[in-house]
Amino acid sequence: MRRRKRIALYGGTFDPVHVGHLTVARELLKLFALDEVLLIPAHIAPHKRQASVTPPLHRYAMLALATQGESSLRISSVELDAPERPYTVETLARLQQESDAQLFFVMGADS
Repeated sequence: MRRRKRIALYGGTFDPVHVGHLTVARELLKLFALDEVLLIPAHIAPHKRQASVTPPLHRYAMLALATQGESSLRISSVELDAPERPYTVETLARLQQESDAQLFFVMGADS
């Protein structure tokens, strides 16, 4: 029987992405024997609608630069590409439908 990939789904605003975000992702890989961590930048988090937030594509680009060369840290544009701003549960359901991997949800303390 083939082992299913183990992927953590780590969503956030990532504005800006910082060493704390990356440390969490790297530790998740080790502590939970994950194959990868999928970083999912939110378009605008519902609890941060009044805050000044860097444009989504800029935050995506910052994540790409910060994770360059780390193949186990991937970035998803699933929420940025959505025609309507999805709730987390909708994003999780969509990713589960599109993958046969074992998915794990990660939430930051500021969520």
